[in-house]
Amino acid sequence: MDTTQTSTTRISKMKKDDIYPSKYLKAADLNGEDVTYVISESLVEQVGDDRKLVIYFQDEDKSLVCNPTNYDRIAYFLGDETDNWPGKEVVLYGEMVNFKGKLTEAI
Repeated sequence: MDTTQTSTTRISKMKKDDIYPSKYLKAADLNGEDVTYVISESLVEQVGDDRKLVIYFQDEDKSLVCNPTNYDRIAYFLGDETDNWPGKEVVLYGEMVNFKGKLTEAI
């Protein structure tokens, strides 16, 4: 007699982000709001196959993979030396962008 039992919990309302959480911020995390963050550090890290700038924030578990557009926008206000960014505030918001021929929401 097999006495092995498996436990399965059924959750009826679940989104992809609940099943596969990301350590990086994305537009959906902002819930349609403009959110102010304070930068704690910015580091170049391996993200997938590429090395990218990743920005970390105070009091936020997720970080932002900084694309060239976001870098230019932040650098416009804070200067292009990322070592000077910690302690500075940035406002993140979602907007619709064309990515690989598809309209999608991005930070």
